[in-house]
Amino acid sequence: RFECTRYYLAIQSVNLRTLVMFNSKLILCEETLFGEKIEYRTIYIGKNGDERVLLLLGGQQLPEKSGTILEDEYPNPFVIFTNGDHCWLNDISLRYEISAGFALSDMVGKVAVCLGILNGQPTKGCVVLDLYKEKMYYAALEGSMVDYIGSMFRKDKTSVLYPVHNRCEDTLDASCAVFSLNYRDEENPSYRIMMAKFYGHNDTVVFSQLIHVGRTQFPYSACITPTQHIGYLLIGGADVKIDDLNTRDPRTDIEIFHRTSTAGSSPWTGVHRRDECKIMVRSTNSKCYSFPDSKDRMRFHVAVVGGQDGEPGDPGKGISHLIMDNRKLNMYYYNGTKASHLNTPSCTVHWGHVPCCDFEDYNLMKNLHLTVGGHLRFASGDRITVLAAGGMIGTGDDATLFRKIVMVKNIIDRRDSELLVYDFEEAKHSMVAVAVPRNMLANNYCKIKSSSRRLGITRLFLLFYITFVLFFC
Repeated sequence: RFECTRYYLAIQSVNLRTLVMFNSKLILCEETLFGEKIEYRTIYIGKNGDERVLLLLGGQQLPEKSGTILEDEYPNPFVIFTNGDHCWLNDISLRYEISAGFALSDMVGKVAVCLGILNGQPTKGCVVLDLYKEKMYYAALEGSMVDYIGSMFRKDKTSVLYPVHNRCEDTLDASCAVFSLNYRDEENPSYRIMMAKFYGHNDTVVFSQLIHVGRTQFPYSACITPTQHIGYLLIGGADVKIDDLNTRDPRTDIEIFHRTSTAGSSPWTGVHRRDECKIMVRSTNSKCYSFPDSKDRMRFHVAVVGGQDGEPGDPGKGISHLIMDNRKLNMYYYNGTKASHLNTPSCTVHWGHVPCCDFEDYNLMKNLHLTVGGHLRFASGDRITVLAAGGMIGTGDDATLFRKIVMVKNIIDRRDSELLVYDFEEAKHSMVAVAVPRNMLANNYCKIKSSSRRLGITRLFLLFYITFVLFFC
């Protein structure tokens, strides 16, 4: 007997909903292309104390060319495991439509999503998803920066869209994020690097000030990353924002915010590069990840993933590779330099720090933006990072969804490094993501739609079979 619950057919690209009228018995046989076998594979999430998974929420789909907004087919949270398995949670659906913000977690059973878009409108607040109770509700807001964010929101509601963010310091604490509004207050040439801390026991998010940078404006669409011993790097950005995805007049300096022990002063201070170093990191709409060096604990690496070079139509690199020193706040290597020879971004040449090769294999992430990622295993064993999941390639009418998950294992040690790329048909852009312990999702089931191409003779036989059923039964 032909089982519609496992095998689905359509003639070329025709949706079988148009064929159901001929035979109501085929009501389950829909939404599949001719010649494919579609199965839903269910994954049981068991406990694993050492593993972290990437939890993806919300996001947006690209509108059709006609401008029609597509209905979200996958409103459930999505999970990516360290072995590349990925699926959406069966029984947990999102009450609110969320995107273009950032996510926190108490790493016990709750996730908070802050800023960005909520039900189609910009929001200055946060909502909480309780995975155990399968409920979603607003979080309480506290802290010194609540009023500041509110004042920017009153001036321009779009100020809360696409905040530049990353995890706090060099830890895997998912309850904390460092962020800045991707916005400029023209009346006050300054910006604030802030911290968001989520307390799950009372459903509260605290917004506090980390760094107040005066006498300069925020570089639009920069990326921020923590480092092992320094503090934070603010990389790239641009001085002119055309729209949410396009900028002009890129900055090329790196802003370093490091701790100072000077009594009576702010615990953070900013350091600009000296002009003679000639650092030229041009990057906007990128994601940044920092990695410790496997041989020198005072040296660290930064991967600047995707994005553009800061000018319209310039796709930039798939990945830019930076190697920096914690002691001298100096850069050893940058594979995107325009200088005359390979290692001149450093004020002092250190040829021993040049890696064996650049990341040519990552060109598939050129012009990628509005993507998400995170470290899944970091402290011990293999270092596994999701560099990109979903997102958008290009802008305007030429934009397409990036239907890939790109993971990397041991990115710093090139001898053991491995690039892992998986198809991600359910991808969206502007999702929010947070790395959480696998145990937080234990005892849940999730499912994934998998397809495989049939042999030609099987396709012909099944086409004949369904034609016979539709027209002769």
